[in-house]
Amino acid sequence: MRQTILLTSLVSLLLAGPLVADTAEEPTVPFADSIVVIGEPIYLVPIPEGKAFEVAFEVGALDIEARPVYEARLEVHATCKEVSQEYCQKRVGRLELRTRELDDRIRVELKGMSRREMKKLGVEATIVVPERAPLIVNMGIGDLEIDAGPESLQVGMSIGALVVTAPRDDIGSVGISTRIGDASLATGEGHRDGRRKMLIGAKVKWDEGPGDSHIAVKLGIGDAHVRLE
Repeated sequence: MRQTILLTSLVSLLLAGPLVADTAEEPTVPFADSIVVIGEPIYLVPIPEGKAFEVAFEVGALDIEARPVYEARLEVHATCKEVSQEYCQKRVGRLELRTRELDDRIRVELKGMSRREMKKLGVEATIVVPERAPLIVNMGIGDLEIDAGPESLQVGMSIGALVVTAPRDDIGSVGISTRIGDASLATGEGHRDGRRKMLIGAKVKWDEGPGDSHIAVKLGIGDAHVRLE
């Protein structure tokens, strides 16, 4: 199954309305606003039993929550930062969500924005995922916050800040690695900071949990923190 959804603005009035009330000329003031950019307020992705769910975003700010639901639910917003209305409309129109079913997982990707454009067009997404499905997150640059469920979690991220919260009773082991930055684990019974070899990166390895699930985090540049509660 392969599905491509072009992302469009639901608040075109914000783009079309004049910025100066007493003139009919084309406004030259840079446009800045937050826009819902998916065709529907909530984008639903069915997750079959036995398959993992993978999220792949190049840039942005992601808030991912595991809940007792049967479908993944995505809500995506774009923020135009001091650019013209024409530029904003063009860039938002290029964004698209792509859903693909693979042998072991369902993958959702956000396409259409390069890292060079991220300073002018910011993306924020709230994603609710089924807690029964293992979760895989691949992120380029941005901020990532995950409220994980009882299943295993795998995160790969290039640059940014990462915070993971997971249920302590379901987790058996945690591995955290940063090439440049800090790493830490809080288990409710203690706190562990990452061990450093070259004073620039950090690693945490822990396998004392009562559960069967595993958390694996790899971050290039930035700080990664995992809390078991």
